[in-house]
Amino acid sequence: MRKTKEEAEQTRQNILKACVEIVNEKGYERMTRDDIAEKLHMTRGAVNWHFKTKEDIYLAALEMVLERLDGQREQYFSMETASVRERLTGLFLLPVQEQELFDFVNSIPRLLQSDERFARIQQRKFTNRRNFLAYTEKCLDQLEREEGTELKKPKAALTQLLYLLFEGLHTQHSVDSFLSTMTEENIRAYLDLILS
Repeated sequence: MRKTKEEAEQTRQNILKACVEIVNEKGYERMTRDDIAEKLHMTRGAVNWHFKTKEDIYLAALEMVLERLDGQREQYFSMETASVRERLTGLFLLPVQEQELFDFVNSIPRLLQSDERFARIQQRKFTNRRNFLAYTEKCLDQLEREEGTELKKPKAALTQLLYLLFEGLHTQHSVDSFLSTMTEENIRAYLDLILS
Protein backbone atom coordinates (compact mmCIF):
# COMPACT_ATOMS: atom_id res chain seq x y z
CA MET A 1 0.00 0.00 0.00
CA ARG A 2 1.44 3.35 -1.05
CA LYS A 3 1.63 6.11 1.50
CA THR A 4 0.46 9.63 0.88
CA LYS A 5 2.99 12.46 0.97
CA GLU A 6 1.64 13.47 4.38
CA GLU A 7 2.05 9.95 5.76
CA ALA A 8 5.57 9.70 4.33
CA GLU A 9 6.48 13.05 5.89
CA GLN A 10 5.05 11.95 9.24
CA THR A 11 7.11 8.74 9.08
CA ARG A 12 10.19 10.80 8.25
CA GLN A 13 9.53 13.07 11.26
CA ASN A 14 9.03 10.02 13.48
CA ILE A 15 12.40 8.65 12.35
CA LEU A 16 14.08 11.95 13.21
CA LYS A 17 12.44 12.10 16.65
CA ALA A 18 13.48 8.50 17.32
CA CYS A 19 17.04 9.41 16.31
CA VAL A 20 17.08 12.22 18.90
CA GLU A 21 15.82 9.91 21.63
CA ILE A 22 18.22 7.09 20.81
CA VAL A 23 21.26 9.36 20.51
CA ASN A 24 20.41 10.87 23.90
CA GLU A 25 20.02 7.38 25.38
CA LYS A 26 23.06 5.61 23.97
CA GLY A 27 25.10 8.05 21.87
CA TYR A 28 25.55 8.51 18.15
CA GLU A 29 28.24 5.86 17.79
CA ARG A 30 26.02 3.13 19.28
CA MET A 31 22.81 4.17 17.51
CA THR A 32 21.84 2.03 14.51
CA ARG A 33 19.11 2.21 11.93
CA ASP A 34 17.87 -1.06 13.39
CA ASP A 35 17.37 0.74 16.73
CA ILE A 36 15.22 3.33 14.99
CA ALA A 37 13.21 0.69 13.14
CA GLU A 38 12.65 -1.26 16.36
CA LYS A 39 11.59 1.85 18.29
CA LEU A 40 9.06 2.75 15.59
CA HIS A 41 7.89 -0.85 14.97
CA MET A 42 8.91 -0.71 11.33
CA THR A 43 11.41 -2.49 9.13
CA ARG A 44 14.95 -1.30 8.57
CA GLY A 45 14.05 -1.15 4.87
CA ALA A 46 11.38 1.44 5.65
CA VAL A 47 13.95 3.53 7.51
CA ASN A 48 16.40 3.11 4.61
CA TRP A 49 13.73 4.22 2.14
CA HIS A 50 13.64 7.64 3.84
CA PHE A 51 17.38 7.95 4.61
CA LYS A 52 20.30 6.25 2.88
CA THR A 53 22.73 6.41 5.82
CA LYS A 54 22.85 6.82 9.56
CA GLU A 55 24.64 10.13 9.02
CA ASP A 56 21.79 11.36 6.80
CA ILE A 57 19.31 10.64 9.60
CA TYR A 58 21.48 12.37 12.16
CA LEU A 59 22.07 15.42 9.97
CA ALA A 60 18.34 15.77 9.25
CA ALA A 61 17.56 15.35 12.97
CA LEU A 62 20.06 18.09 13.83
CA GLU A 63 18.44 20.40 11.28
CA MET A 64 14.98 19.61 12.71
CA VAL A 65 16.09 20.29 16.29
CA LEU A 66 17.91 23.50 15.38
CA GLU A 67 14.84 24.69 13.47
CA ARG A 68 12.65 24.07 16.50
CA LEU A 69 15.05 25.81 18.89
CA ASP A 70 15.47 28.72 16.46
CA GLY A 71 11.69 29.14 16.37
CA GLN A 72 11.46 29.14 20.14
CA ARG A 73 14.31 31.66 20.50
CA GLU A 74 12.71 33.83 17.84
CA GLN A 75 9.52 34.01 19.92
CA TYR A 76 11.51 35.69 22.70
CA PHE A 77 13.47 37.83 20.26
CA SER A 78 10.25 39.22 18.79
CA MET A 79 8.20 39.74 21.97
CA GLU A 80 7.26 43.40 22.06
CA THR A 81 4.94 43.62 25.06
CA ALA A 82 6.98 41.75 27.69
CA SER A 83 9.67 43.50 29.72
CA VAL A 84 13.32 42.84 28.94
CA ARG A 85 13.72 40.86 32.16
CA GLU A 86 10.68 38.69 31.28
CA ARG A 87 12.03 38.02 27.79
CA LEU A 88 15.49 37.17 29.07
CA THR A 89 14.07 34.91 31.77
CA GLY A 90 12.05 33.00 29.18
CA LEU A 91 15.02 32.77 26.86
CA PHE A 92 17.27 31.51 29.66
CA LEU A 93 14.67 28.93 30.71
CA LEU A 94 14.72 27.47 27.21
CA PRO A 95 17.78 25.22 27.79
CA VAL A 96 16.16 23.89 30.95
CA GLN A 97 12.78 23.27 29.33
CA GLU A 98 14.29 21.77 26.17
CA GLN A 99 17.18 19.95 27.83
CA GLU A 100 16.90 16.87 25.61
CA LEU A 101 17.10 18.95 22.43
CA PHE A 102 20.11 20.93 23.69
CA ASP A 103 21.79 17.67 24.76
CA PHE A 104 21.28 16.32 21.25
CA VAL A 105 22.72 19.41 19.55
CA ASN A 106 25.68 19.46 21.94
CA SER A 107 26.50 15.79 21.37
CA ILE A 108 27.84 15.99 17.81
CA PRO A 109 30.68 13.46 17.78
CA ARG A 110 34.14 14.78 16.94
CA LEU A 111 34.43 12.41 14.00
CA LEU A 112 31.44 14.11 12.37
CA GLN A 113 32.51 17.67 13.17
CA SER A 114 35.18 17.41 10.49
CA ASP A 115 32.76 15.94 7.92
CA GLU A 116 31.95 18.59 5.33
CA ARG A 117 28.25 17.64 5.42
CA PHE A 118 28.16 18.89 9.00
CA ALA A 119 29.82 22.22 8.21
CA ARG A 120 26.39 23.76 7.66
CA ILE A 121 25.36 22.70 11.18
CA GLN A 122 28.50 24.24 12.67
CA GLN A 123 27.86 27.44 10.70
CA ARG A 124 24.28 27.51 11.91
CA LYS A 125 25.38 27.10 15.53
CA PHE A 126 27.87 29.96 15.04
CA THR A 127 25.14 32.17 13.55
CA ASN A 128 22.83 31.33 16.47
CA ARG A 129 25.53 32.42 18.92
CA ARG A 130 26.11 35.66 17.04
CA ASN A 131 22.34 36.36 16.95
CA PHE A 132 22.08 35.62 20.67
CA LEU A 133 24.86 38.11 21.44
CA ALA A 134 23.27 40.80 19.24
CA TYR A 135 19.88 40.21 20.88
CA THR A 136 21.41 40.43 24.36
CA GLU A 137 23.10 43.75 23.51
CA LYS A 138 19.78 45.08 22.24
CA CYS A 139 18.08 43.92 25.45
CA LEU A 140 20.63 45.77 27.57
CA ASP A 141 19.92 48.99 25.66
CA GLN A 142 16.18 48.46 26.13
CA LEU A 143 16.67 47.66 29.82
CA GLU A 144 18.35 51.02 30.36
CA ARG A 145 15.41 52.76 28.70
CA GLU A 146 12.83 50.70 30.63
CA GLU A 147 14.45 51.30 33.99
CA GLY A 148 15.53 54.87 33.26
CA THR A 149 19.08 54.31 34.44
CA GLU A 150 22.41 53.32 32.94
CA LEU A 151 23.82 49.91 33.72
CA LYS A 152 26.70 50.02 36.19
CA LYS A 153 28.84 47.53 34.30
CA PRO A 154 30.13 47.73 30.71
CA LYS A 155 27.60 46.34 28.23
CA ALA A 156 30.22 44.27 26.41
CA ALA A 157 31.14 42.48 29.64
CA LEU A 158 27.47 41.98 30.57
CA THR A 159 26.71 40.59 27.12
CA GLN A 160 29.57 38.10 27.43
CA LEU A 161 28.52 37.13 30.95
CA LEU A 162 24.92 36.55 29.83
CA TYR A 163 26.18 34.44 26.94
CA LEU A 164 28.33 32.36 29.29
CA LEU A 165 25.36 31.86 31.62
CA PHE A 166 23.17 30.74 28.72
CA GLU A 167 25.81 28.33 27.41
CA GLY A 168 26.39 27.01 30.91
CA LEU A 169 22.71 26.31 31.42
CA HIS A 170 22.68 23.71 28.69
CA THR A 171 25.90 21.83 29.26
CA GLN A 172 25.48 18.28 30.45
CA HIS A 173 27.58 18.99 33.54
CA SER A 174 25.29 21.83 34.60
CA VAL A 175 22.20 19.74 34.00
CA ASP A 176 23.63 16.86 36.02
CA SER A 177 24.73 19.14 38.87
CA PHE A 178 21.98 21.74 39.08
CA LEU A 179 18.83 20.43 37.37
CA SER A 180 16.75 20.49 40.54
CA THR A 181 17.63 24.15 41.17
CA MET A 182 17.21 25.40 37.61
CA THR A 183 13.88 27.06 38.28
CA GLU A 184 12.40 30.22 36.85
CA GLU A 185 12.94 31.89 40.23
CA ASN A 186 16.63 31.01 40.27
CA ILE A 187 17.14 32.07 36.67
CA ARG A 188 15.56 35.42 37.53
CA ALA A 189 17.98 35.63 40.48
CA TYR A 190 20.97 34.86 38.20
CA LEU A 191 19.87 37.58 35.79
CA ASP A 192 19.32 40.04 38.66
CA LEU A 193 22.85 39.35 39.94
CA ILE A 194 24.31 40.06 36.52
CA LEU A 195 22.13 43.05 35.67
CA SER A 196 22.10 44.84 39.05
